[in-house]
Amino acid sequence: MRVLIFHGYLLRGTGSNVYNANLAPRSCGWGTRCICSARRPRPRKFDFVDAVGEWGPDGGLQVTARREPVRCTVYRPDIGGLLPVYVADRYEGVEARPFPDLTPDELDAYLDRNVAAVAEVAERARPDVALANHLVMGPLILARALAEPGVPYAVKIHGSALEYTVKPHPRFLPYAREGIAPARGVLVGSRHTAESLWAAVDDDTLKARTRLGPPGVDIAAFGPRAPEAAAAGLRALAERLAAEDPAGAAAGGFDRDPAAAAAALGALEPGRDRLVAFVAS
Repeated sequence: MRVLIFHGYLLRGTGSNVYNANLAPRSCGWGTRCICSARRPRPRKFDFVDAVGEWGPDGGLQVTARREPVRCTVYRPDIGGLLPVYVADRYEGVEARPFPDLTPDELDAYLDRNVAAVAEVAERARPDVALANHLVMGPLILARALAEPGVPYAVKIHGSALEYTVKPHPRFLPYAREGIAPARGVLVGSRHTAESLWAAVDDDTLKARTRLGPPGVDIAAFGPRAPEAAAAGLRALAERLAAEDPAGAAAGGFDRDPAAAAAALGALEPGRDRLVAFVAS
């Protein structure tokens, strides 16, 4: 099975970014081929990325494989230098601007570029199913790009687009409705998010298509350790962060500063701070 995931942002730093950075390799592990659309400036830094697709100055799409077999390809659409966001932020290589601050022409250009890119990827990669993240504009982009090939898609609601863009700014409600209407399923992390979505979109069919998937913990990555092992793991993590090249480490305002993170971890005292018993593997 080939799965297309449309995210449109980075792959670390915020909740939806981390969600997709974990979903992609898990999908590959299930025997699927994952096709991810993301804005990560250096996607090759992620071990699960087998190939990268980018559009050159002439508009042509080139896919470069880093190893075979290719199970996960990350495509980076050319969005013209303007990235709409739900919360004011900064991103490397683009101007990040909240959705309400975009002019109609700027928003149309952003949508047109992404729809064209996803349509081209779909034609090449032939996905069987797709997933759009956030209420806007991912679902709308998939609705327009995948209508002709008839690829079914689901939507994952993370909350920020709903609460910070669609609900306070009604101009975005038609975009949300157009994107979510054809979706086969809608995934939410809580009953609260579901009810907020139902009230905002006001679609009689939406409730029946909504599925609850509460957030959890990856117990293979996070688990209790003996105090000595936890302290050693904490020190090793701080050392790795301290040695990380600061150039290119932070691609967004929510991304980590490795030196600051190393200093904060180094200030923890294993005998005092209980969280050291839950350091990731």
